[in-house]
Amino acid sequence: IIWDRWLWRAEDAPGSKDRAYTGEHPHNDHVHVELSVEAAALGTPFFEEEQGPPELPSCGQLPAAGGVIDDLDRCADFFGPPEFWRAVDGAGEGGELLWTNSFQSDEPSNWAKWSLDLAAAGRYRVEFHAVADYAVSPRVRYEVRHGETSDEVWVDQSAADGWVSLGEFDFTAGGYQYVAMFDNVPDPVDDEQHIVFDALRVSPCAGDSCAGSGGDGGGDGGGGEDDGSGGDDGSGDPGPGDGSQPGGDPELAGGGCTVGGSGAGDSGSTAICLMLSLVALLGRAAGRRR
Repeated sequence: IIWDRWLWRAEDAPGSKDRAYTGEHPHNDHVHVELSVEAAALGTPFFEEEQGPPELPSCGQLPAAGGVIDDLDRCADFFGPPEFWRAVDGAGEGGELLWTNSFQSDEPSNWAKWSLDLAAAGRYRVEFHAVADYAVSPRVRYEVRHGETSDEVWVDQSAADGWVSLGEFDFTAGGYQYVAMFDNVPDPVDDEQHIVFDALRVSPCAGDSCAGSGGDGGGDGGGGEDDGSGGDDGSGDPGPGDGSQPGGDPELAGGGCTVGGSGAGDSGSTAICLMLSLVALLGRAAGRRR
C-alpha cells in the first residue's frame, strides 16, 4: 500500500513493514494497492472471513476531564506537501507551531488533524490555539467529527489570538473522532494568508457553560458554502495538481485504488477497500514529516 509518500508491505518482517516512499509520484491524491493474483481472486485467508473495521491502537486517550493535544503530540498529524508547512520554534502553546497558506481550490492541499479518543461520552467544548502573527486568513474550514456526525465550521483566524472556540459538541466514548483543518477556500485569496496549526483543547461542559453554542460550532468567519469555482488563482501556496483529497473522512484521505490481478465483483471491491483502513496506520508516520 502506498499513500502520501509512505509505503507498507505485508511481506516484510514485523517492524520493517513501512518506510518512506521515494517513487516518482508521491501518491498523495490517491491510494495505491497491489494484490497478488490469488488475493484478487479472493483466494487468500483475508477473504475467507467477514472483515470489520480494524482495531487501531490509540494515540492516547483523553480523560473525562478533557485535555490539550499539541501539534507535536502523537494525536496530531499534518499532511500534504511538506515544503508548504513551516515550523516556528518559540511560539505556540507548546513552544512550537506550524503554519501554511490558504489558497483557492475545490480540494485541500495541506491539512491537519487532531485525533480524539475520549474516555467518557458527553458534551465538550472544542477550542484551537492561535498566535496572531501566524493566524491571518479570514476564512479557515474545520471539520469536527463527533460520534457519527461531522460538522463543518468556518473560522476567521485573522481575529484569533489565544484559545478560540469552535463550539460545543456531543462526543461518544472511544476513538474514530477528530478535528481537522484545511487550507482551501472557494473564493480568491490574497497572498500570505497564513493559517496556523497549534494546540487543540477539549473541555467538558454542561448547563449554563454550554449556553448559546447551539451545538453546531463557533464563529463562522463569513461561512458560506463552496461555490464550486475551484481552481488556483496563483496566490497563497499552490497545491499539487488536483490536491490531496480527504473526502469526507481524513482517516482514509484520498480516493481510488490500483488493483493488480483479475476483478472480483462488488464483494471483492468491498473487501479490498476494507484493506485501505491499513492506511490509517501510516498516517501518523507520514504526517509527522517536516
